[in-house]
Formats: sequence, C-alpha cells, structure tokens
Amino acid sequence: RKVAHIEVFFELLEDIAGIDRCINLQTLDLDQSSRLVDLDPVANCHKLSSLSLNRCDLISSLAPLVRCRTLRKLSVSSDRKEDFPDISSLALSTTLEELTMESFPFPNVSKLAQFKFVRRVDLSCSTELVDIAGLSGCASMNALTLLACTG
Repeated sequence: RKVAHIEVFFELLEDIAGIDRCINLQTLDLDQSSRLVDLDPVANCHKLSSLSLNRCDLISSLAPLVRCRTLRKLSVSSDRKEDFPDISSLALSTTLEELTMESFPFPNVSKLAQFKFVRRVDLSCSTELVDIAGLSGCASMNALTLLACTG
C-alpha cells in the first residue's frame, strides 16, 4: 500500500489487475508492455500523476484514464499508426499538463486541438508530421518539443 512508484519493463505483461490496491501510486511506467490491453485497473489509482505507456501497442483506448483526476503527465508512443491509442477521451482533462507522444504517426495534430489545458507537448521523432496548426487550440501550451521529426 505504500508503493508510490512502479516501473515495469516486461513485454510479456498482459494484465495489471490489482494495481488499484496501490493506493499511494503516483508514477507508473509500463513502457514496452506490448501485450497489455486493458487500463481499467489504473483508473482507480486516485493519486496517479504520471503514466508512461510507450510501445504498449495493444492499448487502443485511454478512456479509463479519464477517472484519474490527478494525472498530470502522460507519455504514449507507437511506431505504427494503427496501434496508436485514441487520446481524444482525455481532451477535456483539466489536470493533464504534459503530453508526450513520441513517434506520433500522423501528418497533422488536429487530434490535439481540444487539449486546452495541456502546457507542454512533445512530438519528438514524429516521422509523418507536416502540419502543427492544430496546436493553436491548446490555449495553455507554453512549450513544444519537436526533436528529430521528419515529414
């Protein structure tokens, strides 16, 4: 119950049931958990402030994260467009301040236009990005990182 930070680098991880019992969990790093599908257990981690889901290619929806009312920092990435999770359910979050989407596999950022409260956006290593006009809807954004982008 006193666990505040968890890092898991195990690509065979399929299930995180029981993680909601970590009532003090603040940081969760599930990078490379390529078989993980369901984020429902994370939704009950009420103190979670940072979540990393890079290369978790079977997660298609981030909708359960809407219930994470203290989530300030989210990192997601995928090398394949068809595996990139739908982030639209988080657009109205008033606590999400930092959004990292490395290898963003789309030519424009129109999906981010509704993120009015995000302050920092990182789209580094995006290979198809050619238009960032959609970021104009991010009224609170004060930092944008576009390192090693090609498009």
